[in-house]
Amino acid sequence: MHIRIRLQPKASADRIDAVERLPDGTWLIRAKVTAVPEKGKANEALIALLAKQWRIRKSGITIILGESDRNKTIEITDDLVAAVIADLGRRLAAAAIAQQA
Repeated sequence: MHIRIRLQPKASADRIDAVERLPDGTWLIRAKVTAVPEKGKANEALIALLAKQWRIRKSGITIILGESDRNKTIEITDDLVAAVIADLGRRLAAAAIAQQA
């Protein structure tokens, strides 16, 4: 499973701001980390944030595109996809409810 990330380093907190499903069927996550974008620190913080959020091992997440860019593509190991999809679904449902309010 591939997921696109829009990462903002040097933020005030580590968090996922939004999750969107794009027309091509891929997912886009807007995330923020407090780490600086130097020597891979922001990438490490992103992987740690996603692993904690999805309760999966960090080794199951790989940045396959965008190592030095804000726009990244990550790959999730097949045996971990179910946990990720469940979280993304919950976030999309919450966003839809918030837009209706």
